[in-house]
Amino acid sequence: LCILLTGHADFEFGGPQALQTGQLFKILNKPCSPDALKACIQSALNAGSRTEKEEEEIPDFVL
Repeated sequence: LCILLTGHADFEFGGPQALQTGQLFKILNKPCSPDALKACIQSALNAGSRTEKEEEEIPDFVL
């Protein structure tokens, strides 16, 4: 999972599109408090572990 910490206010580089396609988990703007960054990282880790757990539960079907 990717978190983008940026000092740019505009997202012409494709940030919103990356969020929509799942390439980015979250975009944080500078200045970002340590607590906000820590909470975002924890959320990303939790989301990542849920995704891995879901993938493990999906059976492999052979056609």
